[in-house]
Amino acid sequence: MTNSDILQLNARYETHYNHKRIQRLTQLAGLKAVIRRKRPHYQRSTPEVVAENILNRDFEAENTTALQLLWKTTYTFIITDDGKRN
Repeated sequence: MTNSDILQLNARYETHYNHKRIQRLTQLAGLKAVIRRKRPHYQRSTPEVVAENILNRDFEAENTTALQLLWKTTYTFIITDDGKRN
């Protein structure tokens, strides 16, 4: 627990407990903080394959056939039942 956490607790409950007292009580109660794992830092890289932008963000279509073509080409990948990306 940080000092600001203890100040917030004291303010919320209108008390004036020392941080050592709160630490002692949490240890007696068997409470422990959940510590998250650090996420790995990834290096930015250039993509190996870049698809040509044939839509130019124009998602309007004049007829249903063209609309179906636009609908099919907006997906970048599909996850199948076995978990693979196609």
